[in-house]
Amino acid sequence: MTLFAAVVSGLLLQAGEVIAEPPPTAESSQWEARAQQGDTEALRILAALYANGLGREKDVERAYAYYLQAAEQGDQEACVQLQILIRHGELEDAAAKQAVVERLCQGLGPPSVTAEEPATAGQTVTADAAPSPDLERSLASVLSQYSDPETRATVREMLTRSFGLYPYRENYLLPISYDFVGKDGRRHAEIKFQISVMKPVARNWFGVGEHYFVAYTQQSNWQAYAPSAPFRETNYEPEAFVLFAGSRLPVLNALRFGVNHQSNGQGGDLSRSWNRLYAQGFAQYRQALLSLKAWYRIPERQAKDDNPDIGSYLGHGELAVSWPHKHHFYKLRIRNNLRTDANRGAIQLDWSMPSPFFEHSYFYVQYFNGYGESLIDYDRRVDRLGIGVMWSR
Repeated sequence: MTLFAAVVSGLLLQAGEVIAEPPPTAESSQWEARAQQGDTEALRILAALYANGLGREKDVERAYAYYLQAAEQGDQEACVQLQILIRHGELEDAAAKQAVVERLCQGLGPPSVTAEEPATAGQTVTADAAPSPDLERSLASVLSQYSDPETRATVREMLTRSFGLYPYRENYLLPISYDFVGKDGRRHAEIKFQISVMKPVARNWFGVGEHYFVAYTQQSNWQAYAPSAPFRETNYEPEAFVLFAGSRLPVLNALRFGVNHQSNGQGGDLSRSWNRLYAQGFAQYRQALLSLKAWYRIPERQAKDDNPDIGSYLGHGELAVSWPHKHHFYKLRIRNNLRTDANRGAIQLDWSMPSPFFEHSYFYVQYFNGYGESLIDYDRRVDRLGIGVMWSR
């Protein structure tokens, strides 16, 4: 699982605890004193210092100990950082430490939510490391003017424009995406990419540990290899949802309810859109991560409905099975309209692995066969193979 915000925030920016440069000795002593009293902010600050070797020798084991103390007091940001430390592979006896963290943090609820699934007991969070050295140096020239950490945190947020975005679905670029089924007016080969982010906006309104999010996904198909290289289709998909996660749920690791709009932004005969209410459950069976999503289309007036039969092609739900194995991640998605006559559906297979050429990226292969790969093709079969790079999985 990945955290988009960590590209900017990283280990030093979570929850506003910001360190652009090693703190002065006197200030460091204050953090030490506060940490001894159990102050979670001070524990996270010191953990970040040791994790990154700022002002003291790098010591990931000591960083783990400080983050663990904060997590034991119910600090969910510390849970995120603990899993990041484990993911980086520098800790001794990482498997045992991961088991401790999972038991400790299971009921706290994330900001650690996956690109497609929320964090569950068997999953870990991945994130990019701290900001680049160039960013650190440029910020240090400004932030060093502020003596107190709260003001430095405010200025850092302003300078980095960090506003708590996380990946929602997969973020990827497929320079080669080839549809084996020919269609009039387009080339078989094109570029396909997707951008998908979410933002947590509230939590625990009803006292059951629920989390509220807004999200946005954009998928584009670009005829880059055709004359004039037009964007032939872009689907826009904003949504809002509430997530229930943790040990309160029987069988399921998490449950999500949401409302979703999807359209292609075009007019006339090319216009496509629909609105849905959905429920989605997440579970884990051994190594497999399971997701079952069911939706109900909000009815539209017949005169304004661009695609009244879309349910006949996309059905009313989707099953997803993910299988992480070492550095590889496999995912299967299945849709079907569950009709004996005019049976239609779709299948998508994903495979990703860390890229040896690009930092914090994954080599990605995507195969899709069926209906609904994009809104304009909801009623036309697509048989597409894409190869490219993924930034969140």
